[in-house]
Order: sequence, then C-alpha cells, then structure tokens
Amino acid sequence: MMEIEEETAIELEEIAETSIKRYRVDLEYDGSEFFGWQFQPELRTVQGDIEAVLQHLYGQPVRVYGAGRTDTGVHALGQVAHFDAVSKYPLQVLIKALNYFLPEDIRAKKVTLTPSNFHARFSARWRWYQYRIFLNPRAVERKYGWKLRYPFAPELLKQAAELLNGEHDFTSFSGIDPETDNYRCYIHLTCWEQLDDEWKFHIVANRFLRHMVRRLVGSMLDLARGRYSIDYFADLMSNPVTGPNLFTAPAMGLSLMKVGYGNFPCLEPNAENCQCFPFINP
Repeated sequence: MMEIEEETAIELEEIAETSIKRYRVDLEYDGSEFFGWQFQPELRTVQGDIEAVLQHLYGQPVRVYGAGRTDTGVHALGQVAHFDAVSKYPLQVLIKALNYFLPEDIRAKKVTLTPSNFHARFSARWRWYQYRIFLNPRAVERKYGWKLRYPFAPELLKQAAELLNGEHDFTSFSGIDPETDNYRCYIHLTCWEQLDDEWKFHIVANRFLRHMVRRLVGSMLDLARGRYSIDYFADLMSNPVTGPNLFTAPAMGLSLMKVGYGNFPCLEPNAENCQCFPFINP
C-alpha cells in the first residue's frame, strides 16, 4: 500500500512539473530593424523573433501575444507579452535563456507566472505612448526621435492636446484596419512636455488604433505650423471622417512606455502599485 502511494505521489509530481503554465514577459525593444510587433511571413518582427527563441527552448511552436501591436519602426520600453508552455524551466533560468538567445535589440526585463485568465492584450486597461521630437540634430539618439525642420507654435500644440481628453471617435486619425469595428477610445491623459531642445508628447488611453498616435502628432504639428486652424482639428474630432489627408509622423519617435492592468493609473488590478508620470507636477 505504501509503495502505491509513493508511486502515485511521484506521478502527480511529474504531472505538476509538466503542466501548462501561463508566463508573462515584460520586455523592451528597439524597433528600428523590425517590421512591427505582429508576425509576418518572410519579414523580421518582434513576435516572430520571440516565438523562434521559445520554439528552440521548448522544442515545439509557442504562440506569443503582445499588449500592443506596435508598427514598423516603433520602439517599446514597457511592452507586455504572454505565452503558454510546460513548466520546464525555473523563472530565473527562463529569463536568462531568453536573453541569451534573443537578439540584442530585444530584452526580457522580467518573467513571471500569471493566472490562466490573464491576457497581455485583452486584460490591459490602459497604455502609455510617448513621441519624441528633436529641435536639433542628434548623433546618438537619431533613431529614437524625429528631427523637426520647421518652427511651430507650442501653445497650439497644447490647445489641440486638450481636445483629445475623454472618450471620442478617432476614425479621422486611424489607418484602415479590417479587424477594427469600433473606433472609440478613452483618453485618460495627454501632455506636451518641453525639455531643452526636445519636445515629448505623452498620451495614455484604454486602447489605440492603427497609426493613431503618429497621425495625432502629425496633425497637431501641422496645426501648430499654421497649415490649418484649431477649428478644423476640433471638427475632425467631433465629426470623424474616413481617410482625411493628414500627415503621419515618422515611426522612429514613438515608444510604448507602459501597459496597465488596473484602473488608471494602477499597474495591476490590486491597485497597490500605480504609475507615476514624471511629466505631471505633483
């Protein structure tokens, strides 16, 4: 009888060791050499590179899901992804293995076990993007901001940004996406921040549409340089239209900064850890 109990205990232990677990990966990447996050055949993508490493580690295909499907050339400092796999490696070994095999322009910052109902994209409650504009040429950071070549009126940028707050239909500022049937987004926070010879645009929302942040930035800058009026910009917000002729700011200046899974500004559902936004005066 004792031998049977011991054999059963060993079998249960083996099952626990090989059971499917859900892993959350917090990561960053330099988007300069990627054709966006989402897998595309024959093209280098962030999702594709991560899935290739996981297949090497686990010996079978492993699907990865990201919180934000960043476009070609867009960077991330606070992307979140998840995948399901057998419990084969301790967490401290897994993160070392990921970073050993991943290319240098992708880094896993943290790997944790998460409940099976967690979804990196659909569980997210808010996302923070930042767009950087340089007023003077830069050598070292040239791939991480857009060098602006014309003057603009900062007060008009701020006026336009204030119009974005709250819930709106952003059809006017979205690229065509057959997977999107709802163009309404709730903007929690917007801010234009000046730092020496650099401007940063910060925007936090429950969701973002394809090309949305870059078209907002491009439109606000066109407004601020006198190409059209604040009334025209406001009309695009209140009377959305498909496919207006709006400038899309270059991808290099955009970065996904953070993803939150609690009510804004909380990072997690337990509301114990909230995001501090350094561009807001306390």
